[in-house]
Amino acid sequence: MAFKIVGFLIEHDNEVTNQTLENSLVEETDNSQDLIDVIKYLNKGVLVCGWMGYFNDIITKKPVAPWGYDTDGIWIWPNYYPYYLMRHREYKIDEGFLEYLKQKDYQFSKKISKNVILEANDFLVKIGKWRVG
Repeated sequence: MAFKIVGFLIEHDNEVTNQTLENSLVEETDNSQDLIDVIKYLNKGVLVCGWMGYFNDIITKKPVAPWGYDTDGIWIWPNYYPYYLMRHREYKIDEGFLEYLKQKDYQFSKKISKNVILEANDFLVKIGKWRVG
């Protein structure tokens, strides 16, 4: 299965992306109406992998989210993604992800199989984010 990633920032996940928080913020964005629905959707994600620890806010250095990665079976995102969307209303949401959510009417699939979660875990291993052993 081919997974897609969204919401990764180099400040937390330099193995995965070169996208910075600063580059993710735009002066004008039209996502304000969708923002709450996107955050609600992300918060329903199923844990792919996680470990003891937490992400610190890039600016304040205060803890914001447990270290972990969630999925809906297609997309994978870090646990800090909803936090940054709430904190920075000018955060540019990936167009492909936003279109995907709109097509689904922001409805989260109720069941994600264990096999899909294992495949998502393997995907994270392959892109260098998660190490086995």
